[in-house]
Amino acid sequence: MAEKPTRILLVDDHQVLRDGLKVLLEIEEDIEVIGEAPTGSEVLEKVRALKPDMVIMDLGLPDISGIEVTRNLTEQMPNVAVIVLSMHVQKEFVVKAIEAGAKGYVPKSTTHESLLEAIRRVRSGENYIHPMAASSLFESFSHEKEPEEKKYAQLTHREREVFVLTANGFNSRE
Repeated sequence: MAEKPTRILLVDDHQVLRDGLKVLLEIEEDIEVIGEAPTGSEVLEKVRALKPDMVIMDLGLPDISGIEVTRNLTEQMPNVAVIVLSMHVQKEFVVKAIEAGAKGYVPKSTTHESLLEAIRRVRSGENYIHPMAASSLFESFSHEKEPEEKKYAQLTHREREVFVLTANGFNSRE
C-alpha cells in the first residue's frame, strides 16, 4: 500500500508563484497541494480547516511576517511542519526561521528539486537547510575575529589615554 501524499498549504503573496509551485508539486505522486494563502492572517484559519501536513511559507508577507506566522503556527499546531521558501539567505533570516520552529529552509533562487528534497526530508522527520542558506550560517562564524590588540592600535593617542583612564575607574570629568 502506497503512503498517503504529503498534504501541503502554500503561503506566498504572489499568485504566479503559488500557481507555479502548485503545478510543479502536483506532478509528484507523493505530494498534494490542498490550499493556498496569500497573507499571514489567513494561515492559521486555513490550517485548522484543511489540516495540512506541511506549510510552505514565504517570509515576506504583506500583513504579518512569515517568521511570526511560523512561530504562531508551530506553537499552536506543532504537528504541522513549516518549510520556509524565501528570497533571503542571510544568516539573520535563517536563524529567525529556525528559532520560530521552521523544519526546513529553501531559497527561492534554487531549483524545485531542492524544494522537493526539503519536503521529503522534513516529511520523514529530518530538518533541511539548503546549502546556500547553510553557507551564510558558516560564513558568519568563520570570519576571523580581529585581535583586541589590533582594535586598540586603531585608536588615536587621545582615545587610548581616555580608554586607559576609564578602565582605571576615572569618570569623564576627571
